[in-house]
Amino acid sequence: MNYNNQAIQALSCDKILPIERENVVAFCITPWHSVGIEVALEKLNSLEKQLNGHLFICKHPKTGLALSPTSVNLSSYGNFKTEIYNIPAASPLKKLFDHIYHFFHIIKSPNFSADKPSCYVISPLNPDYKTISDAMKLRPDENIIAVVVDEGLGGRSRFSWFISRIHDGINPLKSFITFLQEITLDKISYSQLVKKGCLIDQTLFVKKHGNFFVQNKLAEKYRSILETRNLADDKQNFSIYENAIIINTQPFEETGQLQNNADIYSLKKIIQSLQNCGEKVIIKPHPREKNLDRYKDLGCTIEKRKGIAQEEILSTLKTKPKAVIGFCSTTLVTAKIFWDIPTYSCIHMINSKNISPSLNKDFKRFIKYYGNTVSIPATENILLEEISQ
Repeated sequence: MNYNNQAIQALSCDKILPIERENVVAFCITPWHSVGIEVALEKLNSLEKQLNGHLFICKHPKTGLALSPTSVNLSSYGNFKTEIYNIPAASPLKKLFDHIYHFFHIIKSPNFSADKPSCYVISPLNPDYKTISDAMKLRPDENIIAVVVDEGLGGRSRFSWFISRIHDGINPLKSFITFLQEITLDKISYSQLVKKGCLIDQTLFVKKHGNFFVQNKLAEKYRSILETRNLADDKQNFSIYENAIIINTQPFEETGQLQNNADIYSLKKIIQSLQNCGEKVIIKPHPREKNLDRYKDLGCTIEKRKGIAQEEILSTLKTKPKAVIGFCSTTLVTAKIFWDIPTYSCIHMINSKNISPSLNKDFKRFIKYYGNTVSIPATENILLEEISQ
């Protein structure tokens, strides 16, 4: 698959969809997003004779590039070009005005027609409304279909998010503008795409009656994609994970949601206790984490390879890990539902005085929505007892 290693600064739809045969535009940031894109392309292959287009690997605004272009191979699904894309900075007001413009364009768009060819815009968590709107203008005689793939556990209540950002000291006006576009404009745009027959949902988790549930058929597809990915060159190195206890870390400190190394303090005690019991412990950082040196004094192996979803690693192992421990990472849920690996959240073992209101909200939501899937012990001793059983 061809790719351009020079990052694109400005994305123009008339440059990425100029040729009639190019019928797919896909966006991802993390390795997990790339798995979702493969699941989506497998679905689209059942609808279209030929898929061709672009994959844009986006640099996260705060933590940079988390996925290498060479680690994603879409050649079995069609002809795809890969580009690295720098998400441009813009003022909240400009973002809002752009959002309103694209909002009205989507509202006025026609319903899906079986008599017209289709073009697909794939993105995690939410439809990419700008690209969808631009594609509608560029290709008025085609169906423009939004395909939403799994983001993981990144979604949250928008109102709680708005209040917590104010508590975190974020500019209230900027927070309100973002809240307005996401809770109002995006919600209506999403419902309009559904109503028009122009949205395909390929997310792993769906919210019903205030709780999140796994879409079992899609879970099987995600697991199948993971287990058939070609990681032959790395399989022998992943053997260190067999029968180990994996510690998932997250970029709380780098994103300003945590102070005083509160996560390190909690993990150090847990790791020491596990090692005293003779357990092998491996730290698997989040793909967006940069400062891995903060874990060097924990006295265990640190996985430093980038661009690989932890689910990919787990899929290659003949003998699975004994357990996965973390805070509120997606893998705590996926490892359990894909391979029945025991998973534990140590949310209750971190000092709440050292975390931001927004992170505290995330922790509470994780407990509410996933407490039936992931074990959430109240203390370190209970955690050790559960692992030893």
